[in-house]
Amino acid sequence: LRALAEAQGVSVREVIKQLIDNHEILALARALKKEGVELEIYDTRPPIAIDSSPSYIESIAKAASAKVLKA
Repeated sequence: LRALAEAQGVSVREVIKQLIDNHEILALARALKKEGVELEIYDTRPPIAIDSSPSYIESIAKAASAKVLKA
């Protein structure tokens, strides 16, 4: 994702948003789960009492049955 973001000149968050909007990342997460790949997602976002920005971590974690580890 980082390489794709750099190639497009955007943030990794924007690349993830684009993939989510196109449902591609969720399809990828489901395919990885089907193949038995276990994912761990590292949530490095700082804790914020109220965060109005959307989080895609939960959607990806649910689709892939991934563990989410908080920083």
